[in-house]
Amino acid sequence: ETQDLAGSLVISLLCMKGRRLSHAQRSGIESTNMNVSQCVKAGGTEKLAIHFVNLVEKGDIEEVLLLDSLEALTILARNASSEMCKVALNPDCKFLTSLLKLMNVRKCEDRKLELCLDLTEALLDSHDRGVPQAIVDSGLLLRIIQVAIEGEAGTDLKSVDLIRKTIIARNSSEEDGKARAGARTVVISLLTPGIYMMLKHEEKAVEKVAESLRSEIQTPTIIWTDAIRNELRDFIQKEEKNITSYKKWVLPDAFAYTALKDEPVWDDVYLRLYAKQKLGYKLPPYLDISTGEFFHSLLMVLARFGREKGLLHDVKEPREPGFDSPKSETSKSEAVQIPFPPGTNPLEHLTVLCRCILHILQSDSKLHKQKEQGLFDLFRLIVHPYAPLQNAILQVVGVCKDSIDSMKFVLASSKWIICMLHNSERKGDIPSLKIVLDALHAIINNGVWPENMDNPPPGAKTFKEVETHLLDHGLPVLLSLIICDEEKFAREERVLAAKLCGLLSVESNTDTYRALHCIFTWQVGKFLEDCESKPQKLVDFFDEMKKDPKVYWTKEVRSDVIYGIKSEAKGLLQWQKSALISARKTGEEHAPCKWDAKNVGKRIMHPNLAKQLCVGEIFVYQLINYPHYPVDPEVYLPPLWVELERKNKSLSEGTKKEEKIVGALIESLQIVVKNLPHIAEAFEKEKLLFLYQLLDSKFVSIKKKALELLVACAKETAISAAMGQLIRYCIPLLIQGDTEDIMVESLQLLRELIRRSSPVVEQILNLGAHAILILICFGRFKNCTKKVKNETCHLIGAMCNDATNGTLASDGFCKILTEGFRTKFLQKPEMLLAFFTVDHEAKERKWNGDNRDRVIAVLEKQVPEMVTKMKDWRGERLFNDEEISKVWPKPVEEQTEEKENTENQPAKEEKGNENGSVEKSAEASQIGGSA
Repeated sequence: ETQDLAGSLVISLLCMKGRRLSHAQRSGIESTNMNVSQCVKAGGTEKLAIHFVNLVEKGDIEEVLLLDSLEALTILARNASSEMCKVALNPDCKFLTSLLKLMNVRKCEDRKLELCLDLTEALLDSHDRGVPQAIVDSGLLLRIIQVAIEGEAGTDLKSVDLIRKTIIARNSSEEDGKARAGARTVVISLLTPGIYMMLKHEEKAVEKVAESLRSEIQTPTIIWTDAIRNELRDFIQKEEKNITSYKKWVLPDAFAYTALKDEPVWDDVYLRLYAKQKLGYKLPPYLDISTGEFFHSLLMVLARFGREKGLLHDVKEPREPGFDSPKSETSKSEAVQIPFPPGTNPLEHLTVLCRCILHILQSDSKLHKQKEQGLFDLFRLIVHPYAPLQNAILQVVGVCKDSIDSMKFVLASSKWIICMLHNSERKGDIPSLKIVLDALHAIINNGVWPENMDNPPPGAKTFKEVETHLLDHGLPVLLSLIICDEEKFAREERVLAAKLCGLLSVESNTDTYRALHCIFTWQVGKFLEDCESKPQKLVDFFDEMKKDPKVYWTKEVRSDVIYGIKSEAKGLLQWQKSALISARKTGEEHAPCKWDAKNVGKRIMHPNLAKQLCVGEIFVYQLINYPHYPVDPEVYLPPLWVELERKNKSLSEGTKKEEKIVGALIESLQIVVKNLPHIAEAFEKEKLLFLYQLLDSKFVSIKKKALELLVACAKETAISAAMGQLIRYCIPLLIQGDTEDIMVESLQLLRELIRRSSPVVEQILNLGAHAILILICFGRFKNCTKKVKNETCHLIGAMCNDATNGTLASDGFCKILTEGFRTKFLQKPEMLLAFFTVDHEAKERKWNGDNRDRVIAVLEKQVPEMVTKMKDWRGERLFNDEEISKVWPKPVEEQTEEKENTENQPAKEEKGNENGSVEKSAEASQIGGSA
């Protein structure tokens, strides 16, 4: 009792209570310091500490006495820290243990707890390096941690601040750091490394940690959950007996949170959670991590783990000059072990590692310069059927696209990336087709050393080398399979596939371009040329049905294309499946893939398109259906002439198909002439002769088409080249009388030629065609219909009305008929035709039924002979006027004149006739050769 009273008095004096209170109000801290000094001199620190321990041990002391005691000790600790620390650090005193026993976490509102924390803070604020370790050894740090996780607002902040002061050195001296090593070990073990790092480095660390300790947190650097918190409570409760037994407390060596035992971690980074972060996530800057070491270590762990689980196999790696992995500065990378929960899917753990590598590469692009050989192993893992792993690897490809060094490893595994187009383990949208296409885009666009740059690094690939590799694995077919399936694939995916086709079809001068030309038909050529910048046009072309002279894309044609693509892809997809199975077992494909791109056109057929007649990339039948469609004659006509001549030669077989084709070709030529009249003027003589010869075809339809074409030519421009030959081919058509149309067209052609060239009249007369026209008017040939007869009368009128040779024509007709016809030639066709059957007499000629029959007989007798001679005609006169004199007697005056000329000048007449005949023949020949 005496001791208690003495203690109370000392405490009161130290706390400035009792008689000295009024003086303290006047003198302030000086009075307090004076009392502290007097207390220290009297050995009061040790005695008060022992007094405090006794009070705690008794347990039934008034609370006010304990509160005063704590306050007095705090005053001593702040003003006489060295003396107070000597007492507190003395294990025999049991001071710190008594302090933690007094801290009742379940009564956080208790004033004693607050004063205990204040006293602990005063001790930590001293310069004694032994305080932190003494707090650990006594178990007080464990109690403070318990207050931090369970205390009310205020005490939790205070306790977190005390933890911070326990672990953070006041200066950078090595001794101070060593003095706090034990405290750091306890904090790192019980509060996890992430909270320790936050407490040590973050701004406003106390507030953030206090909040975190009461929250549910799972980040790449901090995992703090209810399960961990409960496990910590259980641990503290278990250690309660130890920390209150006045013995030295030691953290068990085997302590580890169950929730974190199998959590893969590297340098305080939880890899599983790190892997789940979105691209762009960055670790806190206070983590002192070497990204190069981190990157290298994870690749080594990935390779080792993959081989341990039989998921990676030793194969020939692309070790080219400059690609040896750099030596690590330390052995940490070589020895690092990252735990993975046993009995779980190893592919899931490889996915975690890949995702972490992805984040690291994204955060530091300089890592590509390390040329890590481990990337080769990473990309080979894509063969395994686990969608998240495949997706992560493809994302790594996207990060590597800007590094020619890393892209070399991507190229080495490009065959497996191609397999992901149609043989990935796609679950929902992972891996998305878009990310596969983006990876291939990176291979094509970024994996190639630019041709315009010199000094490529060792192992750099040219565009041709990359294209050949992709072509060997059938990439054009697999991309086409995406483009053609609008039900299975989204438009965005199809457009991306089309863009890749464009990249591989650069300047329309690649093997890929030629292969796609065969796959999609030649119609896609113009779209492939612009496909890199406008890929949607290729997709639009495939989806939209269209028929015109330049495009023939129907449902049937598209079905043929789709069937061809699927048939071609079938073998490639089967190879991929077998190769993936083999690669999972051995690391290599079962057999090399060599798609035959050069002969793809022989394997893929488009029967519905083949039925269409196409010349110079113009669909002839469609041009006939669209006669006003603009066509470039310089592009279309040269191949048209070639095809027309070739098909005409094959007409000897006499098939309806060939006949139809030739007729369509002629008709399309006629359309071009009608739309562009000046084209006919440029026809070469050989081309015209070819057209004339078509009039001699054994096919009536060909004759008709040729006539229509020549009529069109004659209407639009004067046919000057070989006009005589045209006439000699045309006139026999009148005798053959195949159809009414052919006869009408022939007569119209002759009339059109007369309209444009007067010499044609004389040519017709020399060929004897005027006799044939007369026979038509009498209806002596087949199909001499009224229309044909009227058209014949039109032609006769045109001949007789010609300004130059009209009189000659009239004379020629009147020599066969009578002079009574001369005035009728220029009348209406109906009137002229009717006059042929009207009996009359003119200049000693009687036109009656008998004489008409005799004239017809003479003409019909000469016609076959004239037609025979027409083929080799050189301008001579084929009709024999002497034969008609057997029907019509010559006038008396004409007979007398002829007799006198014959008797008086036989030699001269003979010579003159001979010269005249030669000149006449030459003149006719010249006229026949050119107008």
